Amino acid sequence: MNPYVVVADAIPYPVRGTSNFGMSAVGAIESISQGARYAMAGPEGTYPCANGEAKPRYLVQATPLWPLGLGLQLLLAGLLMWLGWRSLRTPAHRLARGTRIA
Repeated sequence: MNPYVVVADAIPYPVRGTSNFGMSAVGAIESISQGARYAMAGPEGTYPCANGEAKPRYLVQATPLWPLGLGLQLLLAGLLMWLGWRSLRTPAHRLARGTRIA
């Protein structure tokens, strides 16, 4: 639902292989998108190395994440707008006839 993740995932970037994937090879937007994909992938997003450490695997943009984030943002904005409208509306239909509202 983070707007930075929504924008980062909506921007297409070139597919890179696991051999040339490094922090110097990716930009800030691509690293935000990859970070969100690693968080969703869990342990399946890594592969074991020779020294036993788990290294991140390059995850391609197969399934877009941005529609979900944008939908949640629109839902939250709609809910907040409705709550604001509900709290600010004037109950004129419940007032006695001829009552003035200042």
